[in-house]
Amino acid sequence: MESLNEIVEYADALEIMIVYESLDTRRCTKENIHKILSANEKLGFHADIGHINLLGRKPLDYLEFFIQNLSIFICTIMTG
Repeated sequence: MESLNEIVEYADALEIMIVYESLDTRRCTKENIHKILSANEKLGFHADIGHINLLGRKPLDYLEFFIQNLSIFICTIMTG
């Protein structure tokens, strides 16, 4: 956590926001993510709906739980 806090503080001084992205592992529970986000109030949360959904979790539960930490980023991937 110390290294993460250093990165977040350095980025904040440059007006850059660091966000944590949930992955598709069993360790990325709401409780574990909450511990990470609680370590630094400047750390945002990137709720990757695809990753959250991969393990059968409910994305809306994560969005509601982390509403204060969410950063908005919309990405559309076009294949053709």
